[in-house]
Amino acid sequence: MQRRRAMSRYASCIPTGLHPLSRIRTAAVFLDFEERDWEDSKALAEDFFKKHGIEVHFYYNDFSSTNWYGGLKSSELNPDGICEEDLFISLLDSTDFFIHFSAASSRAITKIGRVQLPKNVFDIVVNGADEQKSSQIDSLRTIFDILSLIK
Repeated sequence: MQRRRAMSRYASCIPTGLHPLSRIRTAAVFLDFEERDWEDSKALAEDFFKKHGIEVHFYYNDFSSTNWYGGLKSSELNPDGICEEDLFISLLDSTDFFIHFSAASSRAITKIGRVQLPKNVFDIVVNGADEQKSSQIDSLRTIFDILSLIK
């Protein structure tokens, strides 16, 4: 009940959609550190965003860093644990409350994930073809290819 209340209280009303990289100043990338390619994924993201002059913040599926309703505890976030970055990328292959709350409450103008969440939170979902799920780094490469095409 508390989580539902938090979801409705903190849900973002900002319209999302596909925006060119020129409109993106900051990005939030949620990495799954339990996948073996998380360090390579982080390095790839750092290089891509640095090349485009975008400040990037990384978050991990570390549930000890969440508050009681699922928001993140971090000095980089506002006091309610809401992501303020322009671009939200989740490389977590799950629909746990942690990522659902983080994505739904994010103030990002573009939201991308590997698994669609209830109420179609993500503008783009990238996670392989057919029943073959892609790795975290392959999903990130595809995301960067798509972002580079948006004008």
